[in-house]
Amino acid sequence: MIHFFDTLFMYALLMFCIGLLIYLFSDGAFSIMGHSFRRFHYVTAPKRLKDTMADDDLYNQKEVRIRNEKYAFTVPMILTALAGIVISLVFSYLIK
Repeated sequence: MIHFFDTLFMYALLMFCIGLLIYLFSDGAFSIMGHSFRRFHYVTAPKRLKDTMADDDLYNQKEVRIRNEKYAFTVPMILTALAGIVISLVFSYLIK
């Protein structure tokens, strides 16, 4: 039984981490970071590279387009993973 609950815990933890990453991605957290890194690269680039990037829309965006897509499976995935983690922790504690 301990092996079963350990396996349940590991899969639930993996599913929880993947669900949180998908949730962050769908909320636009990586859009802001990507825009910030592109702007930093443009500001710190040498003059000869700035000349080539001057016409590129990717580096010269004044406003950030934040990704705002909601996936229907992320919240149930996170809640199921949390339930699996709690169940595995409670039962493994009760068995010992």
